[in-house]
Amino acid sequence: MIAVYPWRTMLRQSARVSSLTDEGRRYLTEALDRTGKRRFAQIMSFGAEALRPDPDYRMPVPTLALLGDHDRAGRIREQITAWPRRDPSVRFALVPVAGHIANLDAPGFVNEQLGGFLGW
Repeated sequence: MIAVYPWRTMLRQSARVSSLTDEGRRYLTEALDRTGKRRFAQIMSFGAEALRPDPDYRMPVPTLALLGDHDRAGRIREQITAWPRRDPSVRFALVPVAGHIANLDAPGFVNEQLGGFLGW
């Protein structure tokens, strides 16, 4: 699907659902453009694999799953909240006042969660 989707349209749409601020959307657009369409497709493929609805799938390493409370990207809310219920190695945290790329909107909260997860 991504291979045939117009890149500039994908950048705009990804940025729009990923951050609550203009600054965050600008940053994300620039970062994704530097990443490139091919690498972006690889990243999206990994995400789709990890969030697949197979009840027997387990992450190969402990995982912190963060969900922005304003996340509107696809079916992420449904998928990410189900993930820790079926996989005990996944820890979940809802990020207040944040979109899909929660660290853009709530860096302090995300850093706290990461620090706790990593034992810092």
